[in-house]
Amino acid sequence: MMRINKFNPTPILDKIRNSEFETVIVWANDWKWRGVSHMPDILDVIDAAYQKDCVMPGMIMYLPRNRTLDSNLVQGLRSTGCLAK
Repeated sequence: MMRINKFNPTPILDKIRNSEFETVIVWANDWKWRGVSHMPDILDVIDAAYQKDCVMPGMIMYLPRNRTLDSNLVQGLRSTGCLAK
């Protein structure tokens, strides 16, 4: 969609850069369709603003780098089986 100018990712990327989300969850594998990534460039933005915290089967959970972690959120992730990275 971005390639044909039908989607502008700037608003969501800005929110990620500003660490506006409590957590970011991504697929563990960068899925592709016909050689096109489902998450182009977004992983670099996520890695800059968030740190990998834990993994679940097929998913990676990221928490913000620039603020104190919410202990309830971290405990909740661990209780669901999210293994520390």
